[in-house]
Amino acid sequence: LDNTGVLTTDQAKRLFRVMRTRTPALYYAGGEPTLRNDLPELMVTARELGYFPQLINTNASILQKRLLNPGWKNFLSDIDILIVSLDSLRPSVLSDVYKTTMPEHVVRNLLALHELSKEYRFKLMINCVIMPGLIEDAHDVLDLANELGLFFCGVPQNVGPRAAGGYPADLPAR
Repeated sequence: LDNTGVLTTDQAKRLFRVMRTRTPALYYAGGEPTLRNDLPELMVTARELGYFPQLINTNASILQKRLLNPGWKNFLSDIDILIVSLDSLRPSVLSDVYKTTMPEHVVRNLLALHELSKEYRFKLMINCVIMPGLIEDAHDVLDLANELGLFFCGVPQNVGPRAAGGYPADLPAR
């Protein structure tokens, strides 16, 4: 995407101040919220404004790089609930769905976040879009969530206002 309409850091902070009059929580979603270089700064601002909880929905594919950046040092301290989108455990499916060249980072980062959640005390959850043709993949993700003791939320793939029917044209059936 060309970032048309993306708020600057100052615009986002102003929006947070305006929204705070009626909104207790913030839910960062995307696209991919961790692509914003200023996400940690925005989260600090939101925390200072009294937002609770702060939730982030990410595919976690670049978190290993982000957490090495000094500007992201306290990122995990400001998260209340971290939701990792995981629609399959198969790298080929993740590569197609998330358009990432390193799909193995998604699962690896989820496992690392599971360990880090104990130290930083954020809740970790898996969100799985259940797609026609990939039902067994959703079962595998649910099994992983159960093994790790994580919250799991399965949601149907939508086409417009309704749940999808049939197979996605660009994804392999299982």
